[in-house]
Amino acid sequence: MIRFRALAIAAGHPDANDCDTLRADPAFKMAVGRLPESGADLCSQPTITRRTSPCRARSRRARADSLDGSARPATRAW
Repeated sequence: MIRFRALAIAAGHPDANDCDTLRADPAFKMAVGRLPESGADLCSQPTITRRTSPCRARSRRARADSLDGSARPATRAW
């Protein structure tokens, strides 16, 4: 997944919007070590977006605190 994302960026696709169309591209499949015609497709745009999103447990907790008014101390999630 990381290799696919890095190759997409190097190929001029700086965001993950094009990953759905590139996931079946034979050149990208070969670059990550899959067979170009019969290999499984690469990961989709939603998967890439979830993995590269900066939203972590700490920020989710901070948002939840701001919504419900509770004051829990933030702890390191990783």
